[in-house]
Amino acid sequence: TLVGAVFGGVSVFLLSRFVFRERVEKYLESNVFFLKFNGRIEREGWKLALVMRLASVPFGLLNMFLAVTKLKLLPFILT
Repeated sequence: TLVGAVFGGVSVFLLSRFVFRERVEKYLESNVFFLKFNGRIEREGWKLALVMRLASVPFGLLNMFLAVTKLKLLPFILT
């Protein structure tokens, strides 16, 4: 159901954010693409998240990727 999908996505998002974010940021701190993308997602988070949802990226990977960016929780839930 939709409620289950949203709950599962939010669970993965929060778990990834609090468990993996520091490690991934440390690993990607010199990656120019990630730094630019992270800055852009901070400004236009919901738009980029929506476009990525419409692309053929598996939701599990996308949820984990978005968790290590500066995307806020509410725009994540709404997309």
